[in-house]
Amino acid sequence: MKRRSPMGGVSKTERPKRIRVAHVTDGSRWAGIEANLYNLQLAARDDPRLELFFVFTEEGEPARRLREVGGQVIVLKGSRFKQLLALRRQFATIQPDVLHLHGYLGVFLGVLASLGSPIVRLATLHGAIEPEQGPSTRLFWYARSALIILRLSGARFLAVSEAIAEDWISYGVSKSRLSVVHNGVVIPTESVARRELRARGPIQGQLFRIGIVGRLVHVKDHKLFLHVAREVANHRQDVEFLIIGEGFLEDELKKEQLQLGLCDQVKFLGFRPDAKQLIENLDVLLFTSRSEGIPFALLEAMSAGVPIVAPRVGGIPEVVTDGQSGLISPTRDSAELVRRILKVLDDHTLRMMLSAGAVARVREEFSATGMLERTLEAYWCSLAAPGEPNDREPSVR
Repeated sequence: MKRRSPMGGVSKTERPKRIRVAHVTDGSRWAGIEANLYNLQLAARDDPRLELFFVFTEEGEPARRLREVGGQVIVLKGSRFKQLLALRRQFATIQPDVLHLHGYLGVFLGVLASLGSPIVRLATLHGAIEPEQGPSTRLFWYARSALIILRLSGARFLAVSEAIAEDWISYGVSKSRLSVVHNGVVIPTESVARRELRARGPIQGQLFRIGIVGRLVHVKDHKLFLHVAREVANHRQDVEFLIIGEGFLEDELKKEQLQLGLCDQVKFLGFRPDAKQLIENLDVLLFTSRSEGIPFALLEAMSAGVPIVAPRVGGIPEVVTDGQSGLISPTRDSAELVRRILKVLDDHTLRMMLSAGAVARVREEFSATGMLERTLEAYWCSLAAPGEPNDREPSVR
């Protein structure tokens, strides 16, 4: 699918010298939204064209990490009503040109706090409506309500993948008010020699490491990961499996691990602030998700030359070219995933090729600097052609 360009167009002579942007989200945990903001800050911190502010409703890991890289972080205190009033005061102080909203809470607070202001509103759609989020769930109605309030406020939209864009279009987002800005990461300065050494496989006495990274929730389908692990372990003895992340399914998954006889082969590492370093030292990053956007774990692994095995879901095929930068299964069938993992482990030449291809792919299309440029273009276009409120209620499937 052809990538959508940022909306509209604005000549360089019309562009403001410096744009002040306030990002608003809850910041309660480290996930895709927070990784997006972190990489954007890394790319923009020495850029004279942008001044970024990050407004969170909670003090936590995202606020700490952004401060470490020079981010201007504001944490709102008190009840939601007090946070709303505090946010309105912050807007009067910061005087942002663009209000960039993330997540349902960020949307509700940001739009309400900016009522009556000429500020341009932009919302990033970081994920699709997950399969289990039907009309009987709260998240479905959060999504519907957020979309209505954004459209009434005249907001424009960014999606982090074409797949996510198509999903939200089906819910009523106008194509003319939507563009795709893929996630991007800072490319590590790892030497080619180190990548080639890792691609050769573990040294004697060590194990191949196959990992999965993400919240322990249904959409990531860690049970499928465990079943794939059992089949791979039946074929090879030199493999260990790492589960990086935390979530409400942990106890259930550990029971499944016990039933499958994987206590020695599978390690639950929980939430790890050093997850990026753990990812970089994997031999394969495996995805078993039912739905995905453009996960940062995927980009971080590829930028470090880690081969990918994944099903053809969500935005993953927009990043991974099958046979060049990873191996894509046409389905989520465990046997198909097992076959591809064994192929990577058995073939040193293939590992070398996938490693080099993954790095090249991220450098060309998914760098943090590229994400910054496309985001900045969206800001310029939004400022040049601010939206009018649209009171047509979006459709609901």
